[in-house]
Amino acid sequence: MTIEVTPNHHQPRTADVPLRAGPPTREELLVHYPAKFTWDQLKTFVNSGDLGLLKRDKKLQKRYNDWAPSIVARYGSMVNYLLNYRLQWGKADTLSLMTSALDKTNDRPIAAAPQPNLMNGTDPAVMKQLPSLPPDAPEYFTADTPPEYLSIIQNDWPYSVPAEVEHTLIWTRIPIYHPTLVPASIKPRVDQDGLWGFTGNTSPPPSPSTLPACLPALAEWGITLETMVVSPKGPEEDEELVRRAGAEVDKFIRKRWDEDEWETAWFVNPPRLQSVPGLAHIHVFAKQKKLDGVLRGRTSVHKGTLTIRSRSLERGDSGGGAATDDNLDKSVVVTRAPQSVNSSEHEGGPTPVPTRPRLTKDYTGLVPLVFFTKSSVSQLAIDARSVILSVANVFQTLAEALFYCTRKNLLAKAAEFEARLAELEALQSMLKANNAKLETLLSMLEANTAHPEASVSMSEDSVDQLLAQVED
Repeated sequence: MTIEVTPNHHQPRTADVPLRAGPPTREELLVHYPAKFTWDQLKTFVNSGDLGLLKRDKKLQKRYNDWAPSIVARYGSMVNYLLNYRLQWGKADTLSLMTSALDKTNDRPIAAAPQPNLMNGTDPAVMKQLPSLPPDAPEYFTADTPPEYLSIIQNDWPYSVPAEVEHTLIWTRIPIYHPTLVPASIKPRVDQDGLWGFTGNTSPPPSPSTLPACLPALAEWGITLETMVVSPKGPEEDEELVRRAGAEVDKFIRKRWDEDEWETAWFVNPPRLQSVPGLAHIHVFAKQKKLDGVLRGRTSVHKGTLTIRSRSLERGDSGGGAATDDNLDKSVVVTRAPQSVNSSEHEGGPTPVPTRPRLTKDYTGLVPLVFFTKSSVSQLAIDARSVILSVANVFQTLAEALFYCTRKNLLAKAAEFEARLAELEALQSMLKANNAKLETLLSMLEANTAHPEASVSMSEDSVDQLLAQVED
């Protein structure tokens, strides 16, 4: 068996990843724009009813704002830029600086995406417009929309999502909001709230009731419960119509992202939040359920040969660029020779020792790490943080439950104590009354003792009354 291994690269530091202009690379996002939201928080925001909670890093938004004017000056509008450069209907996304694990062309060299030439003075008169739809085009978006009406790309300016989450955009020439899908009775609600859903979940999505615990992550945007824009829950008939309005999008997502391998949260922004109102598109946050040992790497097996190659190595540097022979030559090739054993030697003799791996070249100064790259190390840190947060949430829940039970028991004991105290106070009152009666009887006895002749004259009724009082 032959194993080809690329050398490990250290976790990028700020000095290692200089800031550029234009759309960021994945390394820039990791170093300069670390995720503000966790995966659970993202799902909570999507399910909250207000898609406006989903935000881009403020520094990245400023970078976009600085970049956009030159694009608008060149193409006339952002829509023209998308139509004339960025969107490639029916073709694979070859322009993104960030690739998807679903990318079927990941065997091609990874190079920096070409940026539009702003200096060549193309005549705006030859700008392309949105291609007109043929007569047999679908009336509205469905799960079976033909590829020629779609452009599926990675978001060049993603929201502040964790490193393990892909932010994909599905642009479509076919309308998503259509009267057939969105009847008039729910149109005002969909126009305000949009559509959203989840696929591949092993448990129900976070309830909107958990949103207050996530709001601190939105503090820098000034988001509070009072500033949210959420439609009140409608009758069940309307709720079912809303679900039907997003059913075709949901089916499309399930077909593209296998639910055994992916978990997604998708949404279609309402018109009030659409950055490019002239083009319909779907946002998809996709997270692999089980990431490979080499994150975003390539693995192939050929007749007993396992090859593991990192894309960062193929780039040649952390900022992009075509692969070079020098970089590719730094791979380590470990060969294990076939373990043939002479039966005559083995019988009654010592157990054969397996042949040790040998290097085909001298790589004395190279220390390869087979299963970890800079991306997977970052992923491990993120996973560890998620585990810690999960454990902390469990302990918090237990503490709250214990506090609730303890408080409840204390209140019950306090009520019981007050009842017993009331009984004691009643007994005390009875004792005081009996003491008063005894004092009266003692006084009567003393009087009878002092005047024995008077006691002789007491009637039987008086004696019976006195005895009754003593008995009491």
